[in-house]
Amino acid sequence: MKQEKSYHRQTSRGNLSLLLSIIFILSCSTEPTLASEKIDNNTKRPLPVFIIAGQSNAVRLGSIIPDPNKKNPIGCDIHTYLNTCILKSNVAEKRHQQVVTIPAKSSVRGAGEGMARELATRYPDGFGVIRYAICGSSLHNDWKPDEKNGYYQQYFEPFIAQGMKALEKQSGRKAEIKAVFWHQGESNSHSLKTVNDHGKLLPIIIHKFHTRYNNVPFILGEIREFTNKPNHAALNAQMRKIAAASPFVDIISSRDAEGQTPSNVHFSSRGCAQMAARYVTAWESINNKQVKTHKSTAAPSKKKPNIIIILADDLGYGDLKSYNKEAKINSPNLNKLADTGIRFTNAHTSSSVCSPSRYSLLTGRYNWRSRLKQYVTGSFSHPIIEHDRITIASFLKNQNYQTALVGKWHLGMGWRNQQNLLVYAKNELGDAIDKLAIDPSKEINGPLEHGFDYFFGLASSLNMPPYCYIRNKHVVGELDTTMQCWGTTGYANKNFEFQSVMDELTNEATRYIKTASKKTNPFFLLFSLTAPHTPVVPAERFTGYGGVAKSKYADFIYQIDDSVGQLMSTLKNQGVQEDTLIIFLADNGYAWKAANPGRLAKVGHNPAGPLRGTKGDIFEGGHRVPSIINWEGTVQPQVNDKLACITDLFATIADLADYDFPDSAGEDSISMLPYLHGETKRLRHDLVSHSVVGKFSFTNADGYKAIFARGSGGWGDRLAKDMNLPKFQLYNLDEDIAETRNLYPIQKELFESMRIQLADYILDGRSTPGKVQKNHDDIVIFKGSDAVLERAINRANPEKNKKAHFISTSEDKKK
Repeated sequence: MKQEKSYHRQTSRGNLSLLLSIIFILSCSTEPTLASEKIDNNTKRPLPVFIIAGQSNAVRLGSIIPDPNKKNPIGCDIHTYLNTCILKSNVAEKRHQQVVTIPAKSSVRGAGEGMARELATRYPDGFGVIRYAICGSSLHNDWKPDEKNGYYQQYFEPFIAQGMKALEKQSGRKAEIKAVFWHQGESNSHSLKTVNDHGKLLPIIIHKFHTRYNNVPFILGEIREFTNKPNHAALNAQMRKIAAASPFVDIISSRDAEGQTPSNVHFSSRGCAQMAARYVTAWESINNKQVKTHKSTAAPSKKKPNIIIILADDLGYGDLKSYNKEAKINSPNLNKLADTGIRFTNAHTSSSVCSPSRYSLLTGRYNWRSRLKQYVTGSFSHPIIEHDRITIASFLKNQNYQTALVGKWHLGMGWRNQQNLLVYAKNELGDAIDKLAIDPSKEINGPLEHGFDYFFGLASSLNMPPYCYIRNKHVVGELDTTMQCWGTTGYANKNFEFQSVMDELTNEATRYIKTASKKTNPFFLLFSLTAPHTPVVPAERFTGYGGVAKSKYADFIYQIDDSVGQLMSTLKNQGVQEDTLIIFLADNGYAWKAANPGRLAKVGHNPAGPLRGTKGDIFEGGHRVPSIINWEGTVQPQVNDKLACITDLFATIADLADYDFPDSAGEDSISMLPYLHGETKRLRHDLVSHSVVGKFSFTNADGYKAIFARGSGGWGDRLAKDMNLPKFQLYNLDEDIAETRNLYPIQKELFESMRIQLADYILDGRSTPGKVQKNHDDIVIFKGSDAVLERAINRANPEKNKKAHFISTSEDKKK
């Protein structure tokens, strides 16, 4: 490897004399202007800045040759003098750094003049260039984006920060990064292994840059191809695949770009100008689309749509025929909804159990950032949505929406005692009501404290007391008796009937639609079902209609389908069907206690379809769920296999409502709205999933999934350690969706890079671009009795020394 690096650095020496003399001058002015003066006193717009990075070809692409008439230029890393900046090269590392402002109405020269001239026509008021390139550098030996001692974190990021400050001082304007022009890869083309290393590490660089700089366009450049160097073509094909996966990344061709010689990896001066012009053209193409994380490319609707989210409780990925051809359960309305809308086949909840997933839905934030680290809340638990946190309901309410929740809440409630003081259970599942000395006649804090105008439903799941309905802030009727459900006894209203709950909720939802649709402002309805969660109690009229004989589970799903059909009919009768966006999904995978999978298997029905695992597990069956978006007259039928998460509903609905949320909200939410208007590129590049007992998994853009747990990480393998199951797991979901072939023993480096990315998300308090945020408290990725490595303190809250803990997977660590 050292010989390979030496070869590339030697081939760059022919350019060294040029590189050492690179400067910028203001050649069109008769009198020099001080750099500290504003380019144009009337210019209020930010200074557009372009990053040029990579290896030796990037050096030449960003070069600006000095005017031979200019005397005594000043050399420095970042230094300005009479609008002049010259490169200072570290000869040992051949690291070439340059920060330069191109003032208004200036002329430019040199190997990079193609790029500079293209930009000058678009920015006549001036622009900035920050260049950082290392001759002969590879991603695996030099840049090392997944390690602290690599060039990326140690030099590149700090240099950009310093460069931005220098440009602002030099120009007198606020600097704003517009694009990254990246050209690197020759030093990763020596073998298929180094090509594969490049494919793993380049997405990390892109993602880190997008996270820090708000998804600015990232333009890749192909390296020169030769018939006797097939790895060059392989590396280019790999980069094209990376670019195709993101709307914020593009790649330019190197075809017909002139080289120094027919067999030289370096471009000639003319070739550099050709490539530079292609970079700018590609950037302009992305820039014109104006795709941002929180703002979609779609033109806003003249009228904001009504929004209905239907959230099923414990519905399996394989329970609907639209997701599983072998499914035996009847669901005609849901199948029609999927066939006429967008059917997402790779959509996930953030957790494999319900309370955490509901938190993520409403807040756009991964659930493990909250106070709840495992299991679920109870009816008397402390609310897990922070009192000042923005929710979908609260921002829609501020956007003049009517907001309602009908159905299950299950996010903790604030009950009061006789002194009118809020009291909470000591454990998350909730103590008995008599132990808490609660006065049920007092007001209850719940959905109305988090943005909803109206609430009718249950405090928690149907099998959790109290067994009663709550309307807004009060119990409907009195808690005048006790009832038992699935072994849990609790206070109840004597008129409460478990078998009637789904009908009551459906009737309430249709009544709300009829009332809300008569008003001039749009409405948001979260219809949170109690089915097919236990107790499995379909109304008697559905017995035998589910499609599977003697399966109440199938009948319960058929009742869900009937409820969806009633809502669709109500929208049509009210004349608002084309004005209403409908989102249907489940809160996690199927529950084996409810489904009785053994009985279903006898008729060929698997509630998980092709997936492994169930509710509570970290396997796909625990959190990959049916997810459908339907908007009649607006959304065209399509199947979408791109990664999506329940957290993304926050940013998607914010786009629809034209709401620009702050950095302290929706920290893990990415707008899916472009998909509704035909976008085909991947919008989400990775996913963090969480199990019932707090185990993590991380899925990357290439479909690899790292699991930081033995076995299922949930209820499936409670004795995983005793069963000698592996401590870590890695699966290629594209080739092994059933998660049967553990690749961790042969791909530990990939696993380690994914672990580091997960740790970064934890420490940053977010996985999207924006300011670092606080998590509620310490977060443990994997903590064992051996070799626990404590990562750097949480940058959002250093005074409390909060840490993200995770196990080291290096070879010297033993079980």
